[in-house]
Amino acid sequence: MTTILASLSGLRLCLVTAGLVSGCILVTYALCLDEKQCPVFLPMISDTFVPIPGNYISRMVFSAGQFGLGAVMIMDYYSYRMINPGAACATKFWLVITLVATVCLGIVGAVCESDTAPTCLANGTLHSDSAMFLYITLDLYAVSCALFEFKTPRCTARKVLMLLLPLVSVATKARWSSTVLAALSPSDVALAVVEWLDTAVLMSWIVIHCKRTYYGDFCTGYVTTATTPTFAAKKTADDEPSVLLSASLLELCNTFAAVSVGTVALTFVIATHNGKVDPSHEWPMLSDLWADKPTNMISRYFVCLGAGVTMLEQAGHLFLAAPHRTGAPKANGALHALSLAALLGLSGVGACNEKELGELHFAFANLFFGGMGAYMALDALWLVHGHLRGHQLAMPRAHLAALGLLALAFNAYKATHLAHHMGVLAVPRSSLAVLEWTAWLTFLLYVRFHVAVYPEAPKYRLAIIKRAAAPSSHRAALLQSVAVTWF
Repeated sequence: MTTILASLSGLRLCLVTAGLVSGCILVTYALCLDEKQCPVFLPMISDTFVPIPGNYISRMVFSAGQFGLGAVMIMDYYSYRMINPGAACATKFWLVITLVATVCLGIVGAVCESDTAPTCLANGTLHSDSAMFLYITLDLYAVSCALFEFKTPRCTARKVLMLLLPLVSVATKARWSSTVLAALSPSDVALAVVEWLDTAVLMSWIVIHCKRTYYGDFCTGYVTTATTPTFAAKKTADDEPSVLLSASLLELCNTFAAVSVGTVALTFVIATHNGKVDPSHEWPMLSDLWADKPTNMISRYFVCLGAGVTMLEQAGHLFLAAPHRTGAPKANGALHALSLAALLGLSGVGACNEKELGELHFAFANLFFGGMGAYMALDALWLVHGHLRGHQLAMPRAHLAALGLLALAFNAYKATHLAHHMGVLAVPRSSLAVLEWTAWLTFLLYVRFHVAVYPEAPKYRLAIIKRAAAPSSHRAALLQSVAVTWF
């Protein structure tokens, strides 16, 4: 039987995502005004992502936003398939295209618009092209959904509004035409007003659309088919919920490892080829790989992406470990909260490189290495303690010892680095770099194996879910009325 451990409804996820992205834009605008880097009325939205600290905020928030928007688009796809499989917006074509658009959202944050500003050093063309693809895709998708709903004979004010909003957004795209661009300068306030209007209209459409489409039956969250009693498990209806799409915690670990190794390997090759690092003379620190163009843009996107994937894995690990830690559920929650804070530090390391603002970069690095080192040590001790008390684990004692050694090696780097900076121990920079790379590899291995140690790990999954709960008679009548009126 499938049990939902924790979930967030499609509507709430949609509201959280829209609020996160909209809030980021407003905050970066306010900070840009405070730093006197933008006009009060009105900068282009992307201009607010260039100065400090709006550049770092937009990189981290838009990376998180792409996860939420992607889940919303997947739920939208399944929702339309349930209502009317023949709808144009229920095709896999739109699912793939909208998911590509969510990737563009992350790129818009990671790759700011200025090629030369020291706080950006990115690629304006890639930024603009990603933003255009995101806006145009959402426009066409919104128009497709609205036209499908207009096929029924009854016309309502809401249907008119849901068609009018994307049409207004489409009309604002005239700002990209060569004629308009020739008539107006890039700093013209009219262009900024139209861009803000376009963004507000699209956000409004997404929120109204989600509120009308999901009916509260779709959600995303963690599920399990394990028979072991689980922490904070929610009771489901008589029938099991339908798992529409899912990834196991082990698959999330593998995804993070692939992203992390790929990012480091690619940036190492590019930085070496461009002469930014010289491994034959001195082995580079990981952060050295990400300080210059174009590797800074690669790390901004993929380090934040990897941190986000690992946060999702760690949230699931909370439920995986809970049946083995029933004696101290609050301590288990606090321990996993520590790991999430450390991973936020990892995201910050990717968002802010050492040449942009070294103090902030190293503060994020200390948060990651210190927090994750403490988590790994305490988690390993808890695993060994559970094994000694007879908890059934999937690995022999030797493997548990290996986990302890991985945690020890990770913390050894942090201790050595701290002693070096305090002047207690003189360590060559190249040796510190080798220790840092070793710590990175031990972290990758620990994340993977501290999940695999539990025999029931494959049964714990992050999923898109369709609840099976039968609605009450009042709610059933309401949904039937909505379906008749809306479709």
